[in-house]
Amino acid sequence: MVMVSSWRASLVVRPVAPDELERFDAQLSGHHWLGHRLSGRVLRYLATIDDQWVALAGFGSAALSCATRDEFLGWDRELRLRRLGLITANQRLCVLPAGRRPHLASAVLGGCLRRLPADHLAVWGQPVLAVETFTDPARHAGSCYAAAGFSPVGTSAGYARNRGTKLRHGRPKVYWLRPLHRHGLTVLAAAFDSPLIHPHRGRPVVDMNTLDIDGPGGLLAVLGQVPEHRQARGIRHDLAALLAVATAAVLSGANSTSAIAQYARTLTQPALATLGVRRNKRTGTYPAPAYQTLRRAIRSVDAHALDTAVTGWLHAQLTAGRLSTGQFTALVLALDGKTVRGARDAEGNQLHLFAALVHDEATVIAQHPVDSKTNEISGFVPLLDQIAERHHTPPNPPHNPDDPDDSGGADDSGGADDSGGAGGTSPSNTGTDAATNGAEAAPGKLRGVIVTADALHTQRDHARYLREHDGHYVLIAKGNQPKLYAALDEMPWTTTEVGHTEQENGHGRRDVRVLKVIDLDDPTHAHHRVRFPGARQAFLIERYRHFPDGTMTAAAILGITSLPPDQAGPADLADIIRGHWHIEVLHHIRDVTFKEDASRIRAGAGARVMATLRNLVVSLLKRAGYHNIAEGRRAAAWDRNRLALDILGL
Repeated sequence: MVMVSSWRASLVVRPVAPDELERFDAQLSGHHWLGHRLSGRVLRYLATIDDQWVALAGFGSAALSCATRDEFLGWDRELRLRRLGLITANQRLCVLPAGRRPHLASAVLGGCLRRLPADHLAVWGQPVLAVETFTDPARHAGSCYAAAGFSPVGTSAGYARNRGTKLRHGRPKVYWLRPLHRHGLTVLAAAFDSPLIHPHRGRPVVDMNTLDIDGPGGLLAVLGQVPEHRQARGIRHDLAALLAVATAAVLSGANSTSAIAQYARTLTQPALATLGVRRNKRTGTYPAPAYQTLRRAIRSVDAHALDTAVTGWLHAQLTAGRLSTGQFTALVLALDGKTVRGARDAEGNQLHLFAALVHDEATVIAQHPVDSKTNEISGFVPLLDQIAERHHTPPNPPHNPDDPDDSGGADDSGGADDSGGAGGTSPSNTGTDAATNGAEAAPGKLRGVIVTADALHTQRDHARYLREHDGHYVLIAKGNQPKLYAALDEMPWTTTEVGHTEQENGHGRRDVRVLKVIDLDDPTHAHHRVRFPGARQAFLIERYRHFPDGTMTAAAILGITSLPPDQAGPADLADIIRGHWHIEVLHHIRDVTFKEDASRIRAGAGARVMATLRNLVVSLLKRAGYHNIAEGRRAAAWDRNRLALDILGL
C-alpha cells in the first residue's frame, strides 16, 4: 500500500483573499529575487499546510514578444495578437522557508493549474488554454516545471523589456509551455477560432479547423483538377491559382472581373504565394494576375468541370461531417432553379441553373444548366443521378420487397392519369416501371435522400423515380396537377386535428402556421383515395399573417409526401417544408448581395463560373459563422486579405 504523506493530504491551494494581499506582497518581495510586481491579468495563489503559509504563486499576461513561442506555434504577428490572451504566464513561484520539503513546488504548481482555467474565466472573462514561464539556467534547472507537465520549447534571445524598450542582458532564459486543455496547443496554432475560445456564445460554433481545404483532398487540390484550356506556351499563372484568386476576391466583395483584378493587385507577396501564383525567377517576386489574364480564364474555363469539382468537394465535406454541425440521418435536398438574367448564350437564351441545396447548410452539392424554367422537369433525374453517384448512404434497414410500407411506391393502386409529366410519358399505375427518361440504376441509390421542390416538380414520374431508388419526396400540389389537387382538397381537413403550430414575429408582423396531416393508409380515409406514386401522407398548411394595424391575411397550401408517419411526424414535416426556403434565400443573396442579375460578366462560361464561386463563398462564410453574408464579405475585405485567406484555409 502506498502511503500519502501528511503534508500532501493537508495541502490547500487557493486564491489570495483581499485582506491577505499586503502580506502576500511582503512575503514575495522578501523571498523572491524578482520581487512582488506582477503584470497584466493577474491571479495570485497561496498554498497552506495546516493553515501555515508554505508557498506563493503569481500569474499574469503572457510575454508580448517571444520568438521561440511564436515559431513553435506558427504564429505570425496578427495571429499572435489574436491568440496571446489565451496564454497566461507563471510570473512568480516561491516556496517559503516554512514549506521547504521535497516536491512541494511541483505539487503547489499542479494545484494552481487545476484551478487556473475556471478562475481566469471567472475573474477576467477570458478562457486560457496554456501556461508559459521562463527559467534562468544559472539559478535552477526548472525541475518543478518539468514535474508539473511543462515542456521546454527553446531559449529566449536574451532581451528584457523595460518601459517599452528592449534591452539586451545576454542571459538567455529557457521557455516552458504547458497546455491546460488536451487540444490547447492545436487550438492556439490553428488558423480558425475554435469553439473553446468562445465558451459563452449562445449558439453552437462550427470549428473551421476541421475543414479540409489545403490538404491533398482540399479545395485547392480540387481547383487543380479543372482541366487547363489554354495552350502551354506563354502561360504565367496556373489555372488553379487564377480560380483561387477569383474565389478570394469574390469572398472579399468583388462582383466583377475588374474588381477581381483590383483585388489581386492589393494582395501581398505572401498572399499571392499562398494562392499558388508562380514566382518570377528573374525578379524574385510573385506578380499579381493581370485583368486580361483573369478575364480570359473566367470566360474560357470549363464551367461544367468547375461546377462538378466544387459541388463534389462540398458534398464530400458534408457527408464527412466537416461542414455539418451534427450527424444527420437523411440528406434533405431543396431543388430549384435560378435564371441569371444578365447572361445569355449565342442564341440569346438566358442562363438558367438548376441546383440541389442541402437544407440548413446553405450548401449547393449539384448544379447544371437547363434551357428554361419549364425544362427543369427534364433536368430533375440527371441532377439526382449526379448526387447519387457520390452519395454515401447512411445506415438504414435493408429494403424489404414484401413489406407494403417499403414497396418503392406500390401503394399507387391505379386510377386516372394525373401525371402532367414531361415528354408525354404515360405513367404506370403499378409504381414498378423502369426509371424515367431511361435512367436505370441499382435500387437504393437514393436511400437516405429526401427531396423538396416546388409545384412544378410534383410529377408522377419524379415521385416514381424517387421511390424506385428508395428516396422520399415532400411536394406541393397546385393547379398543374388538377386531379391530385382536387383529391387533396376533398379530404376532411375541417375535422382533422391540428398536428403542429408555430409562430414567428418579425418584419413588423406576426406569422402563425398551422399544419394538419392525414395518414393515407388510415382505413377511415379509404374513400379519399389519392392516386400518386408512393404517397403516404397528405398535409395542409394554413398561414395567417397579422399586421400591426389589426388586418390579417390567410393562405393555404396542400401537399403530399412519401414519408410514412413513423419516419416523419407533423413537427418533422413542418421543419422539412420550412427548410425548402433556404434555396430561395440563397437566390436572394446572390441577387442582392452579389448583384448577380446586374453582373456584366456575360461572355463565354463567365456567368456560370461566377455563379459557382458565389455558391462556394456563401457556403464557406456560413461555415465560418457569418449568417449575414454581406457582413462576412465586408469583414474579409476590410481585413487586408488575411480573413479571406483564413476562411479559405490558407
